Amino acid sequence: MLKNYLKTAFRGFRKHKSSFFINLIGLSIGLTCSFLIVLWVLDEMNMDQYHKDIDQIYQVMEHQSYSDEVMTTLSTPGILARNIKEEFPEFEYASNYTWNNTYLFSRDDQTFREDGLYVENDFFHILDIELIYGDRDELLTSPNTIVLSEYMAEKYFGNENPVGQGITIDNNQELTVTGVYRNMPSYSSFQFDCLLRYDDWLEESPWANEWGNNGPRTIAKLIPGVNAEELNEKIVDYVKTKDEAAGQPWEGAFKLVAS
Repeated sequence: MLKNYLKTAFRGFRKHKSSFFINLIGLSIGLTCSFLIVLWVLDEMNMDQYHKDIDQIYQVMEHQSYSDEVMTTLSTPGILARNIKEEFPEFEYASNYTWNNTYLFSRDDQTFREDGLYVENDFFHILDIELIYGDRDELLTSPNTIVLSEYMAEKYFGNENPVGQGITIDNNQELTVTGVYRNMPSYSSFQFDCLLRYDDWLEESPWANEWGNNGPRTIAKLIPGVNAEELNEKIVDYVKTKDEAAGQPWEGAFKLVAS
């Protein structure tokens, strides 16, 4: 029976070679595309899942209302994180952080541009950032401090422990290294070469201290067992209670970092 099937297929191939190859190419392309789509879906599903407390980690989103339109943005008031942590016991940790930016770093005769964020120290308690050197509770608590990635530490300091040593940013400010962390994995939505002290940025950006201005982002970690939907209802008009001149009606909403 199988022999007859093979003979029939071979005869068909000899009579319709062009059609056979067209069908074969189409099938190959279809299978390849399906395989690539599966790989992409698996990669997306794996994004940020390495955080052990992922179900407690949330990105704070802001709904800005303009007449009949509502715009949702990652931008939040620059002092939001420290205030919600202080006033709502549901928050275990909260950190404002800036958007990624490129800064010029130099040490001795080495000068490179690196990608960095200004963050509050709670950032290290929200995300699972593996430290090589440094005290997690003290990393960015002192002025003019910086935490380097393993990649950046090796570039500027070789194999030595750089904690306590200096590095210059933008040719005009000396920063002290207080820690080194393992390079962020490729399946993390956060990618950066270094982390800098948020309060240093806040001093240079006085507008971010006002409730009516937005720009930095906010990430938070909730106490285990907290219901995020119930917390949303509590913070829906939070900024309006802080400053009636804050602008358009503000509403807090949460989204899992890994979503």
